[in-house]
Amino acid sequence: MIDTQPAVADAPPRAGTVFELDALRKIKRDLVLELVSCWRDPSATPAQAAAFRGRQYHAALMAMVNSGLGNVFTVLALSALFWNKAPHSVFVVWVLAVSLLAALNAWLGWSRRHVKVPPAVPRSTIIVFSLEIALAAFAFSIMPWYLFGVSDADGRTLLTAVLVAFLLIGSWMLAYLPLAATAWAVTVCVGTVITLALDDIAFFNYTALLMGFLGIVSVATVLTTSRIFLN
Repeated sequence: MIDTQPAVADAPPRAGTVFELDALRKIKRDLVLELVSCWRDPSATPAQAAAFRGRQYHAALMAMVNSGLGNVFTVLALSALFWNKAPHSVFVVWVLAVSLLAALNAWLGWSRRHVKVPPAVPRSTIIVFSLEIALAAFAFSIMPWYLFGVSDADGRTLLTAVLVAFLLIGSWMLAYLPLAATAWAVTVCVGTVITLALDDIAFFNYTALLMGFLGIVSVATVLTTSRIFLN
């Protein structure tokens, strides 16, 4: 049997629904623009963007000239305090690895001490530098993560305090260059949260939540500081 009834047309979208979708799209565009503006000037030409990246890169390198020395001293102090908690050769390798990365960053900054106008740099330079920062964060943090599992409650508390301090200090120090600062913060924060969450003491499990919150605050602070530097 042939259906002779006319097809029912789809109901047109309600005005309220269209308005809500437009409002959500506008909020999304504004949010994306705000986030992009923390990294770079969306209206900048490629040449201007490269010049600004050069200034960011130079500022981050100059900030790291003395910070590496603090990392080495902290690693030496932790090695002395926890000397009997792990094989001595492991501590030696850890100290050498952190010292090598600190020396490399110090040399990069020291070699630019007389630069008046920082040269423009490509985006690839920033990516490679940020990967090096993530590696440095991992090299520094891996031993405290390991020591956490073989230390008593007092030792774990000390290690947690050190990791929190280096999360915040490293993020703020590198805030001129948000990609590098975010790489540092995410590396230290994620590893520390996992370490705390897997502990058998409830206090440190709760501290993992606080560490995750501090990681979010650190990244937000980096983006805000970068926006100020950009302006």
